[in-house]
Amino acid sequence: MIHTSEPGVPKPHEGQEKVLALPGRFKIAVCGRRFGKTVAAAIAAVNTCEKKENQHVWWISPIQEQSSRVERDVTFWLRDRTAPPRARSKGKKKDSESVEIANPAHAIEPEWTYRASEHALNCSNGSRIEFHSAHTPDRLRGAGLDLAIIDEAADVSEYTWNTVIKPMLLERQGRAFVVGTPRGKNHWLHKLYQLGQNPEHAGSYSSIRLPTTANPLIPANDLKNFRIDMTEEEYRQEFEAEFIDGVETVFAGVDACIKGTMLHQGRPGVKYITGIDLGQKQNFTVLCSLACDTQQVEGFARFNQMDWREQEKNIFDHLKRFPGPAVVDATGVGQPIFETIRRDYRDHVEACYFTPQRRTEMLVGLQRAFAHRRLILANETTLIAELHGFAYCHEKDAGGLRRVRMSAPSGQHDDCVMSLAMAWYGKESKALWAVGSDRNPFIDKGVYG
Repeated sequence: MIHTSEPGVPKPHEGQEKVLALPGRFKIAVCGRRFGKTVAAAIAAVNTCEKKENQHVWWISPIQEQSSRVERDVTFWLRDRTAPPRARSKGKKKDSESVEIANPAHAIEPEWTYRASEHALNCSNGSRIEFHSAHTPDRLRGAGLDLAIIDEAADVSEYTWNTVIKPMLLERQGRAFVVGTPRGKNHWLHKLYQLGQNPEHAGSYSSIRLPTTANPLIPANDLKNFRIDMTEEEYRQEFEAEFIDGVETVFAGVDACIKGTMLHQGRPGVKYITGIDLGQKQNFTVLCSLACDTQQVEGFARFNQMDWREQEKNIFDHLKRFPGPAVVDATGVGQPIFETIRRDYRDHVEACYFTPQRRTEMLVGLQRAFAHRRLILANETTLIAELHGFAYCHEKDAGGLRRVRMSAPSGQHDDCVMSLAMAWYGKESKALWAVGSDRNPFIDKGVYG
């Protein structure tokens, strides 16, 4: 975002005007870094509210910190139109707090009230902008929207768009503004961009792709300096906004490994290896069950917002339906539940402690499995989306040295990936497919008695 020295919404540069002029219900702007796509989308949010009454606009970023940054900047833009105390009248109290609403009776332009505790800006014509995070997408459900803006869309999951945000636009015939920088051709942002380029979808989808150089405020010499430290593919993706396969993507070839659907219960007589990544509130507990005979993931469960007792019940129920050894996250808070599973489960339980070295080893093993088409995935949307989103992230350590880490994008989860990595690790590195159990044999239905 850009602070302006004078109050008021910034005047868009020529490239941003092209973004704002996109037709259609769903507008997709794919732009290079620092092009100004976030500013363009924020201008669209303010304009939507000021031009029409009672508009419900939501700004959604991958994490709340990003949304709050935009919230502060938009509030700064509108500081001259925030009604002074003498021009306000006290409204009804809500949550022990006075709601002060600007009186627009003699105002030439709409006035605004900033509600910091609600992460919202209220316009005097009844319209409202709220600033949200996509970190826990299911908490966004319930609202009806006139406009949803998804910023940094490459770091928001396809599940969040298709299952949570898009249905919120139905009853109000709402629109969406999706902006971001590319993340390869397997990403949902590329799918939306392609829809916007297809004449058959004109009126519903429209899209545009603009490089960083379309921002006249970026000096050309600065871009040359940035280019020195990047590969050609990285530069083309980050600054020229090109969709390029494989750039910073950890797991190549995922789509070629998809076959069939998940099973509710394992096949009779088949041994499974289950990876269990534990979470409780913000993170998810995920179980991936890999059939030892076909090397196909056939069982999957994902849940959170449960106490440990309820989680244990779900875990044992899943293991009963997909019997065999389990590899369990025993790191930190996972230790007690691992001990419970090891004590009460009727097969071998392998502890997994996530040291940086062990984590890297497991992810590289999973990477090779996809590269050589040795692992087969059932078509589970959440799992596949996490695999597509996993990328090489460039970081600096405490000494300022640059290092590369494999991780999920900021604000997204890696529970599904780590669960699958544990299952594959159990099969390949620990050879748990050969570990027998004399504690309780299989019965005819393929579950433990």
